[in-house]
Amino acid sequence: MTIGRTALALGAAAVVTTASVVNPVAPTRVASADPTPGCVIDTSGMIGWWEGQDDLVATVGPALEGTVVHADAVARRGMSFDAGSRVGTAALPTVDDGVTVEMWVRPDAAVAAVRTQTLAGRWDAPGLDDTSRSYQLTIGPFSNLTWSTDEVTLRRPVELVATVPQLFDGEFHHVAATWTPALVTIHVDGVQVASAASQGGVLNPAATTPFRLGSKDGLGDPFSFIGIIDEAAVFERALTGAEIAAIHGAGAAGKCAPVPSEAVVTAADAAAGDAFGYTIAVDGGTTVIGAASSGAGVGSGSAYVFTGSGPTWSQQAELVAPDADPADAFGDSVAIDANTIVVGAPGDDAAGSGAGAAYVFVRTAGAWSVQTKLVAADAAPDDTFGSSVSVDGNTVVVGAIGEGGDFSGAVYVFVRSGSTWTQQAKVRAADAAPIDLFGRSVSVRANTLAVGSPNDSHSVNFAGSAYVFTRVGTTWTQRAKIVAPDAVVGDFFGWSVSLATGSLLATAYAADDTRGSAYVFRGANAAWTLEAEVQAADGVAGDLFGISGSIDGDTIVLGAPWSATNGEQSGAAYVFRRTGTSWTQRAKLTADATSAATGDTFGSAVSVSGYVVAVGVPGADAAALDAGSVRLFTNP
Repeated sequence: MTIGRTALALGAAAVVTTASVVNPVAPTRVASADPTPGCVIDTSGMIGWWEGQDDLVATVGPALEGTVVHADAVARRGMSFDAGSRVGTAALPTVDDGVTVEMWVRPDAAVAAVRTQTLAGRWDAPGLDDTSRSYQLTIGPFSNLTWSTDEVTLRRPVELVATVPQLFDGEFHHVAATWTPALVTIHVDGVQVASAASQGGVLNPAATTPFRLGSKDGLGDPFSFIGIIDEAAVFERALTGAEIAAIHGAGAAGKCAPVPSEAVVTAADAAAGDAFGYTIAVDGGTTVIGAASSGAGVGSGSAYVFTGSGPTWSQQAELVAPDADPADAFGDSVAIDANTIVVGAPGDDAAGSGAGAAYVFVRTAGAWSVQTKLVAADAAPDDTFGSSVSVDGNTVVVGAIGEGGDFSGAVYVFVRSGSTWTQQAKVRAADAAPIDLFGRSVSVRANTLAVGSPNDSHSVNFAGSAYVFTRVGTTWTQRAKIVAPDAVVGDFFGWSVSLATGSLLATAYAADDTRGSAYVFRGANAAWTLEAEVQAADGVAGDLFGISGSIDGDTIVLGAPWSATNGEQSGAAYVFRRTGTSWTQRAKLTADATSAATGDTFGSAVSVSGYVVAVGVPGADAAALDAGSVRLFTNP
């Protein structure tokens, strides 16, 4: 889920074309069971990889099933186990002539000192005899890490034991165990710590035997793991010592090193003044880019869809309103989730002058078509419905900052059933006041909605605020009003809001004498706590840091379009990542020195999805004066 309407200003069927793509740099990270450019190892033979990013979804292989909570770990989030956790899959392929089990672990040292705990394994018919297991990795008393394999039934299995006290120091460590018919090994933190001859034969548990992570089937809580597991993986081959060391060395990057790449894209029909890149939303390998000023100089507007990865992106479609008129500003806000795109047109006059509209497009077999046009049930002139949009699954949220006739603002929620959209709710701030601009920014994720109200004068004039609403059934209820703890006059907190699971990003571009700030809150429902306030390390007054902002998982990206890095208002964007509860600036993004220019306003719009960061440069002159461009960074 991604949101749009992150840029600076206040305020026919899809046509498939081809756009120019320039400045390729390097291959991107791709999670795959095939050899992968950019990965620190050859990922061939990988049959399961579970990154633990607040779910049990597999990057490679079958998803895990069961119950486990999640916690901050090595690579963003991991799986936190207690005695009641049960996680595994019955669909993991059987291995024959090689296996590797590897993961990051942080065991509970007190528990590990008194009993054996299972990290991972497949165990055949545990009630029959003590030798029927196929493979398992355990930790236990005396600082032991044990790798057990049994290739021939009714024989004592190989039990390779390594004494590794460092594993119980309360920090994360990487563990790996391998088997071939000739050799078994254990590695800790990239170093082989034990090896032994194998029994030969094959590892061939029954097809119905599940793979378990953090527990052992049939033997109950005494053998459950207590602690955190992150980046767990299984290979149907024995990784080499060099490969295991490379995974340990990559750390938070997982199995693949974060190889940076960059692409610059422009519209195939670029024209002067289009401001392509004024709004952006990215979801995985698809990016939608607004150009609200396009349309032969009359501002009817358009939006462009690009697909790709790393340095290779191409234009899949140009989206336009089937009933386009001058000054509609179609593309003034954009949002995407999977195969659904929403485009705001706040200047649309169909329901009254400036009443506004939003259009929903859907993709089928690579082709985009209009599914519906959304308007407010109580549409009125100058509502500017479509000032902001957000989509998650079958829910679309549309902001109308002019609603009320006094710019107090409102937000409308629509839900889809089949291909039919219905207005589910209209929400306003409980303490609405004139010129609050409630709905200037919106973000929806599942049953939670965040709304920015940057002109709200809750304590001092125009300090700004953000509101959180939640849905129960079909009813949306205001649960929280969030403000900056250091609010001053004219901060415009809430200019941009963005939701991720358990996190809310809200920006205040005018804070600190327009240097700008951004705030990250953690929580849910009515309980939200400030986790961090972030600023650009080299920020100065006038940068407008936070004029645009986006969060996904433990990554945030923030635009500073008036930064003078490469000339006045050339612009920049900043990437921050979270470890635990701390946010650290990881990158400052700008156009390369040869193409950057005064007035580019790089960072007017930003969006992040996974490893992809999209940055709008609406003032770029690459194709024509102020035609605009977008830079797509992977692993910045």
